[in-house]
Order: sequence, then C-alpha cells, then structure tokens
Amino acid sequence: MTSLAGGRPASRRLWSAAWSRGGLLALWIGAGLVLGVIGPFGSYIGMSLPVRLVHFVGNVVSISLLVMAMTVLARRFLFGGALPFWAMLAIAVVAALPGALIVELQMRFWTPDVLRHVNRGELVFQTLSLNLILGTVVWVIRERLQPTMQPIPAPAGILPEPVIARAAAGEEQVDALTAKLPVALRRARLIALSAEDHYLKVHTDRGEALILMGLSQAAAALGPGRGVRIHRSHWVAFDALPADGYKRSAGVLHLDGGLTLPVSRTGRKLLAAGRPVA
Repeated sequence: MTSLAGGRPASRRLWSAAWSRGGLLALWIGAGLVLGVIGPFGSYIGMSLPVRLVHFVGNVVSISLLVMAMTVLARRFLFGGALPFWAMLAIAVVAALPGALIVELQMRFWTPDVLRHVNRGELVFQTLSLNLILGTVVWVIRERLQPTMQPIPAPAGILPEPVIARAAAGEEQVDALTAKLPVALRRARLIALSAEDHYLKVHTDRGEALILMGLSQAAAALGPGRGVRIHRSHWVAFDALPADGYKRSAGVLHLDGGLTLPVSRTGRKLLAAGRPVA
C-alpha cells in the first residue's frame, strides 16, 4: 500500500523513521553483543563473557563512530551526496589501522595479559574484517531505506501547468533540475524545493521526488525570476505563493496542496519586497 503523503510504501517509511531514531546505534550495540557472545578471534578463550561483551560493544561503537565521521567527510567533500559501495570499502580499509589501535587500547585496559599473545597485524586484519562486514550491512540498509518518491495525484483545483519544463523558440528547454526528476513529474507545476541533507525534495502538483542536488544549484538551474529563497533550506516558486500574500506574524508559508514551510527573517524581507532570487 502506498502512502499519499510521502509516496513510499508505509512499511519502508516506518523502517526509515526507526532507523533515524537510533537504529544505527542499536545496530552497533547489537553487533557488539553478538560478537561478545560468540567470542571471535579466540577471545572466548582469554576473556570472560562479561568482559567480551563490554570489549566488543566498546570497540564496535568507537570504530563505527570513526567510520561514520570519515563517511560524512567523504560525502560532503568528495561525492556531494550518497556514497558508492566502492568508497565504503575504501573507508573500511583506511579505518582498519586506527581501529586496530582502538582495539589495542581497550585490550590494554581490560585484558593486558591477552594482549601479549596478539600482534598489531592480527588486530588490523580482525578490525578490517569487521569493518567490511558491518559497513556492507549499513550501506545496504541505507540504500534500502533511501526514499524513492513516486507521483501522487494533483490536489483538486490545481491546473497542471508545465512550469518546470519550459519551451523556447518552439523547442523544449529542460534545465538541470528537470533532468533529474522522474519522467512523470517533468511537466508538473513546480511548487517548492526543500533541502534534505545532500538531497533535494522537489514539490510539484503531481507529487514529490527526492533527487541528489543542492538547493543553491537547483535555484541557479531554474534561473532568476522563478522563485524566492524563503529559508536556507526552502525555495518557493512565485506562482505558488498564496494570493493573499504572506502574513509576517505567522512565521510560516502555506502553499498549494497543504504544504507548509518555515520562513526566515531574510525570507520575510524578500517576500515583502517581491524580489526574485536565484
């Protein structure tokens, strides 16, 4: 069953919400507990169960935080969005050495006697193995939960004006933003754009789509005079603004289809002035 509000199957939306509310931390802790019970790499011989549980949970959470920091930096400065699988593997390899040092420090604290029987090369190999396994699991889950918006019916009373795709000299000129949209939305009436991390949610009268693009880049692709930046994370098309204007006291803007967006102080000034912003 498909949800009209978000365009995703209800089950996927629930999983995505659970994931965003601590599912990642729960996965790390769960993986650490499982490893503690199993006792891999010979740890079941030299460590008691309570020590193994604390040791592996601490290692998994600490190393995963390191990998997450590296992933965020890679997404922001190298890829500008989602991480490809090969990049995840590369990060797992790079994080193996500092991760092994984390394991070594933990062993010095919890089981210094066992550390004498393990060399650093073995710790690097063990850490790399777990990085690759856990990294693959997290990458697959994120890919599975990535929103894929589908078209929804246009609200009653809104005419399907082709605004995103425009014609010039008899030939259709498709901008960079339009090219990233599903085919069913390319001739829809553009209502607003909302930044979501490295992604952009495109609101139209025929539905929504989540694409890999920055808000500033999208506004530039649409060109001057098409809309106004009402917030650092939101842009609104001029022809989607309410007929009765913006009420400053409200602090929000109510648009077609029940969409409500916040308005910043700068956005209020731009709305009042009626200036187009790229």
